[in-house]
Amino acid sequence: YTVYNADGLIEWANAVNALVDQYLDLNCILADDIDMQGKEFPAICKGNGGYDWYTGTFNGNGHTISNLTITISNDASVKDYIGFIRMGDGCTVQDVTFKNLNVTTSGTNVGGILGQAGGSTVVKNCHVIGGTIKANGGAMGGIIGFITSGDVEVYACSSSAQIEGTSYQGQGGIVGDNGGTIRPAGGKIAACYATGSFSNPSSQYVGAIAGGINYGEITACYWDMDDVTY
Repeated sequence: YTVYNADGLIEWANAVNALVDQYLDLNCILADDIDMQGKEFPAICKGNGGYDWYTGTFNGNGHTISNLTITISNDASVKDYIGFIRMGDGCTVQDVTFKNLNVTTSGTNVGGILGQAGGSTVVKNCHVIGGTIKANGGAMGGIIGFITSGDVEVYACSSSAQIEGTSYQGQGGIVGDNGGTIRPAGGKIAACYATGSFSNPSSQYVGAIAGGINYGEITACYWDMDDVTY
């Protein structure tokens, strides 16, 4: 799909969610900046029982998606691992900026770009400017909620989103939980920075770049924030 406007982005999302295979590889490239104000957007891989993985490529082509909101309520059939893309396995998300991105789930594990990243997923040159990332628990990150593979790579990314809610697993400016408890599951995070805040964390696992860290690598990253609310 080559996408020029909000309706095209929704059409691509619906086409991915209509696939019946466990691995969803419908690619997308942006051809213009997109304003999603007033539009309802479904998280990618939202509609197939909750266990499908996105395996394609989303190429923002240097463009910006503004005012995108994803809200998953208590009565939703799928409410865990929520983000622009719910779960990625060997997918690539690159060269895109989200401005005023708001992702909220009544479930657990949430990230701005990906709720969960596994396999050889790559997230590069992706940025979240403003907005909020909210969940009722689990892992919460500005870019990725939960990384489950040592082959995941996150580099040249940034987030200034506010992380809100309670967490028992980890809150991080870039990644909520880098690795879980399964060795060697932690991914590689490099050349990333975060300037967002954490509001009301109820967990000891709160980190500038990653909240929970198991076996992964963090290189050449920084956090710059003056106002933190605990």
